[in-house]
Amino acid sequence: MNYPQQLTDMIEQYERIGSEGRHLTLPKKFIVTHPAFFRGIHKLRGLKQKKLAELCPGIDEPLCELYEYMRSRIVHGKDGEQTGRDRNLPGSIEQILNNSPDITNLELLQIPECFENTDLAHTAASVKYAWEIGQKELSREKKHINEHRQKMLMAAIIVHDCAYPKTENFKDFTSAETRVKHMENAVIEFKYFAKKIDEDYNKIHGKPYFRNVMDEVCHIVEQHDKPSVPTHERFRDFFAMRVSSEIFWVHREADRLWMLDEAGFALDLARRLLEDNPWYNPEKYLNHVVKQHQKESKVYIGRTSCRQFQGENTLYRTDAGFETFKRLVAERKADYCM
Repeated sequence: MNYPQQLTDMIEQYERIGSEGRHLTLPKKFIVTHPAFFRGIHKLRGLKQKKLAELCPGIDEPLCELYEYMRSRIVHGKDGEQTGRDRNLPGSIEQILNNSPDITNLELLQIPECFENTDLAHTAASVKYAWEIGQKELSREKKHINEHRQKMLMAAIIVHDCAYPKTENFKDFTSAETRVKHMENAVIEFKYFAKKIDEDYNKIHGKPYFRNVMDEVCHIVEQHDKPSVPTHERFRDFFAMRVSSEIFWVHREADRLWMLDEAGFALDLARRLLEDNPWYNPEKYLNHVVKQHQKESKVYIGRTSCRQFQGENTLYRTDAGFETFKRLVAERKADYCM
């Protein structure tokens, strides 16, 4: 695969950048000296390797099975056809490394692998955030109600991005049509996965596991990315008919926190190196993410519940989600010496 010609032209001089024994050669114009960048890139691999029980201690076994179905769907695709956002990244990064004759550290051979199946890394992190926020925000009711709400939330976050349609370029990937299609596809995949799991669960326990939340999970998944779909409508808030609004809020917050996660933030910085006009500026990108999280609140109907950051509303409507947002912003500032 080819990466932008502008980047090809820049690869004339190389600067070796070290970080905790890891070295990455980049065009000299982009002097990447932040250890957090390298930690984040390698964290992508670690996230993809984790089992659900590691991310969410004590979670139900059927949800662990659902997670493995999701993993297979992302890694192997539909009918053997791989989809997802970053299919060009491993090849593009590998070309940078191949054009770096001074690299000798064998660990670098694993860097392209870090950029494979990034939807899986995103899902792993989002699942962890949903579990942590949900434990705090959905625990006010009686025990059986809490368990029911957690089951809905976790099933929905596990499958939410498992079924992106195949696209030819980044513009198509970010189109309204693709965003809508990936939500519709995820509903179809969830129904298929849940049916298979319920068949086995019913044989052992005498009742299905997902049947009592099937409609609710589909209701969440089919509109989970609604605020990001450009339409003529002024408001693109969630239509919480079958599900409590709080569950939608936790799901959305967990999904969007990926942009501030150590791995998610580093991944987005790497993507910027491969744009038609490449750039590397962590502070600029962090400001962009914060602005995006503030801007989204403008499409919400219930803006009075939005938490404020730096004098402006944000998409965060739960205390735990907002506290996580502020913590991650502070961590990225510290990591990248802003």
